[in-house]
Amino acid sequence: MSWKMASKILVDYESSSDDDQQTLETTIKRIRTVEHIPGNWATLIYIPIVSDNLEKWIISIFEKIKLKNPTLQKLEDMDGNIHISLCRTAYLKEYQIDRFVQSVTSKVNSFDFMNDLSQISFSKVSIYQNDEKTRSFAAVDVHAGATALKWMVEQLNPILLEFNQQSFYSDPKFHASFGWTTFDIRLPHFSPDELTSLHKICCFISRIHIRVGNRVIQLDLPTS
Repeated sequence: MSWKMASKILVDYESSSDDDQQTLETTIKRIRTVEHIPGNWATLIYIPIVSDNLEKWIISIFEKIKLKNPTLQKLEDMDGNIHISLCRTAYLKEYQIDRFVQSVTSKVNSFDFMNDLSQISFSKVSIYQNDEKTRSFAAVDVHAGATALKWMVEQLNPILLEFNQQSFYSDPKFHASFGWTTFDIRLPHFSPDELTSLHKICCFISRIHIRVGNRVIQLDLPTS
């Protein structure tokens, strides 16, 4: 079965032109340093975070961070949301895409429903860097839900290894990045009220996305 039949496609794979791929690679180069190799498709498995309350909280503190870091830019995924990565960026050949998406879809459909998987919360703002140490990111750290996310990563790692890709970090620190810069980031002091407001935000998750190039496949998490 084609992966177009197995999953809901948010952006159609075959209708994307070479110009679309070129535009994507230009965008990726702004936040990572791996050179584009013709025929390789950048691929990521992630959980989109859709929360009006979290978005409002980030807006409320973004300018405060930007005052200390004038080059800080807003970061969001192709859906206009922030996300939590469940793998490192993988690079697939075109002939591998169908099988990879089918494998991930089958694995996600087999997930046993876990109550603590349906919601996550965040603890604080942290700074991260990419593996090449060329980009810095401001992010909110996952608190509740981290154990379930690690379990999901452990289920997905064998698929990545099967396709000769790196597994995720052995001790992942799950987070959702919302800003990036090519310079080091200095965080301002956050008041107790600001952090308390963050701790009260609970995000409910119901799906996983697979991004292949500039195509996004949506997979619903099992509910029972």
